[in-house]
Amino acid sequence: MFEIKVLIDNAAMDAIEAYLIEQELTEWTFIQSDCRYALIGYFANPEDGQVALKAFPFELGDPDIRPISDADWKNEYKKYIRPWSYETLHWVPVWEKDYPLTTRDTAVYFDAGMAFGTGSHETTQLCGRAIFDFCKKHADVGSRSMADVGCGSGILAITAKKLGIGDVFGFDIDPDTLSVCRDNLRFNELSDIRFETADIAHGLKRPFDLVVANILAPVLIDHRETLAHALKKGGQLVLSGILKSEAETVCEAFNPLFRQNGAVSILGEWASVIYCA
Repeated sequence: MFEIKVLIDNAAMDAIEAYLIEQELTEWTFIQSDCRYALIGYFANPEDGQVALKAFPFELGDPDIRPISDADWKNEYKKYIRPWSYETLHWVPVWEKDYPLTTRDTAVYFDAGMAFGTGSHETTQLCGRAIFDFCKKHADVGSRSMADVGCGSGILAITAKKLGIGDVFGFDIDPDTLSVCRDNLRFNELSDIRFETADIAHGLKRPFDLVVANILAPVLIDHRETLAHALKKGGQLVLSGILKSEAETVCEAFNPLFRQNGAVSILGEWASVIYCA
């Protein structure tokens, strides 16, 4: 196994990160090296890593390539995954057994390797905040339903279930994500969330009280009618996977479909937009 690492300009990070998410290139991740960011990936041989690097539609520098053992590779990504919390909600890597919790806290345990949706990304955190606020707002949360659109690692669906939402459903176009979702279900001692392989048109066949779509701005806009119509009366739509610079464009596309304009939240260079039916 070989580690491929290349330093990138901070100004280019958002564009590269958006490209990774759009192409679902989970063999790559970001680390912070001193005051700069680095793109890092793991490959069976250096030639494969070089080919993958050249496929990026960006100017990248010369990579640093080093061999690592299989044992090191299996644990390498853990250095870049950290716990995250919002009020009493905590997302905790499953290997951090000693993470401190109180009786008031809700913990979601996960291990998704370098896959997107582990809680390290601002868009996932924005969605987690929105789910927490939704559950806190509704005393009858157990009778509510939630759809996790593009569920990835399943962390958002699991969060909704652990916060009390009774009917939770997640789907993704990538069938490989389902095994990760089921592993994370097991870590949280849950079994009553249904995960399926589906696209947006086929996944949202019924209305929900809460729909969370953490995808990409162009995909959200293309499916705005389906997403808007997937809400029950009084329901809430949470959109993310949106660069801060794209938030206005997303709002222009979705605002005509709702009585009130979307509420925009910003975290770093990323945004979420929330609508109420």
